[in-house]
Amino acid sequence: MDADAHDNDLPEIGIEVDPKAGILSKLGIDEAEFEAAVMAAYDALDVADPDAVPPIEDVEVEIRGRKHRLGDIADIEITGDVVELDELLDRLEGQDEHDHDHNGA
Repeated sequence: MDADAHDNDLPEIGIEVDPKAGILSKLGIDEAEFEAAVMAAYDALDVADPDAVPPIEDVEVEIRGRKHRLGDIADIEITGDVVELDELLDRLEGQDEHDHDHNGA
């Protein structure tokens, strides 16, 4: 693989979402139902439009017909090289602006 293609590889980032202490009993659900609700919320995100994706803690999770803010019901930990991801996204955004300027749009 050439160096330019490697520069666009996304660094590995993980998101760990665990129910906050006592939230499962408060909501009257088990861990499997919690996980299914979080995955359904994730699947519903329109990742094709980054501007439409809220911060992870603001994602709405529906549990038994009620919507909850993920940050209110879960402890969220992002792992991996977040700094490298931010730098890559900044570079890509700069390329998009450069391409936009040179295309006369």
